[in-house]
Amino acid sequence: RMIVVMRADHDGGTHYLFEACSELIKDAKNKGFTIISIEGKDLNEGYIKKRISNNNPSFLFFNGHGSESGLYNNEKKVLIDCDSADIFSDTVAYTRACDCIHKLGKEAVKKGCKAFIGYKRKF
Repeated sequence: RMIVVMRADHDGGTHYLFEACSELIKDAKNKGFTIISIEGKDLNEGYIKKRISNNNPSFLFFNGHGSESGLYNNEKKVLIDCDSADIFSDTVAYTRACDCIHKLGKEAVKKGCKAFIGYKRKF
C-alpha cells in the first residue's frame, strides 16, 4: 500500500496545496500507507519515473499547476505530458491541477492508468 505524492511549491497557490497535503500524508502514514513524497528539485520526470518503477505504487497524487495536456514542475515547465502519460500506468491518479482531465487524463487511461481523477476547468 504505497502512495507517491508529488508536490509543487513555487507560488501562493501551490504553497497552499503543499502545506495542506502535509496533513493528508500524516493521516495516510497513520493508516499504514507507505508514502513517497517528491518535491523541490526532485520534482522532475526522471526522478519520478525511477521512484515509481522501483516501488510500484497503487496511487499517485499530484498537487500543482497544469494544463489540458500536462502537469508542471516548480519552474512551471512541463513535468508530465501526454507523451509521458504512461507514468500513470497501473495506478489510480489524482491530479489537483487545472484542466488536466481533458487530454492528459484521457491519454493516461489509454496508456494503462486504472483511473485518472482531475479537473475540467481551473482549480
